[in-house]
This record gives sequence, structure tokens and C-alpha cells, in this order.
Amino acid sequence: MENKQKSYPQGYSTEELEMEIDKYGNESPNSHLGSSYYARASLGLTELERRSTAKLGWWTLLISILALIFSILAVLYTAEQTRLTEIQSRSERINQNRATTEAKKRCEEFPELQDSGLRDIETGESAPCSEVLKIYKN
Repeated sequence: MENKQKSYPQGYSTEELEMEIDKYGNESPNSHLGSSYYARASLGLTELERRSTAKLGWWTLLISILALIFSILAVLYTAEQTRLTEIQSRSERINQNRATTEAKKRCEEFPELQDSGLRDIETGESAPCSEVLKIYKN
């Protein structure tokens, strides 16, 4: 059986890297152990940071995708609400058009009437036929 050595630091687990860093991380490059131990700890720390950054990148991507999905759902919901509001207001718009048509006919027959059946938007008072005929000239 061959005894394959794991590559450092990629082949080491997070726990093994942490042990290596703890073991050699406090050593100075000028210590009696030499600079290779310091470099080994530094390399292990760099690998742990790379792994953490990779995890953070995947989480960021996942959250971005979820945000995009929720945004699309919000746009679809808003479009549906707009469509339903338009359908709900149709009858009122039909009634307004009918009232306007009737008021125009009445005012064409009797232009001197003070009550056309329509209301002035600013004052809320009944609009006179002279105003209605001025607005709805054909």
C-alpha cells in the first residue's frame, strides 16, 4: 500500500489547517525553527481565507439570485394588481362617459341651463352648460 502525502494546504481539512497555524503561527521567521514553519503557517492561513472568501462568494450569489426572483415576482404581482384595478374601474369609467354624453346632449338642446348634470372638479359645484359646451366642442 502506498502512503500518499496530502498536498499542503489544499489537501488539508479546515481543522488540520487550524492546528498547523496554531502550531507554527506564533513562530517568527527568524526563530530557531526557521522561516519555512512561518511560511507554512502563513500559507495555511491564506488557504483558510480563500475558503472563507469562496463561501462568501457563493452566499452572495445565492442571495443575489433570490433578490432577483423576488423582484420579478413583485413586478408580476404589481402588473396583475394594475390589471385588476383597471378591470374594477371600467364600470365607473363607463358611467362617467355615459353622464358626459348625456350632459353634452342636454346642453346642446338647452345651452342656457345652469345645471348640466356634471360637476366642476375644482369646486364640486354643478357645471353650467356654457362650460360643458366650451370643453366638449366637436
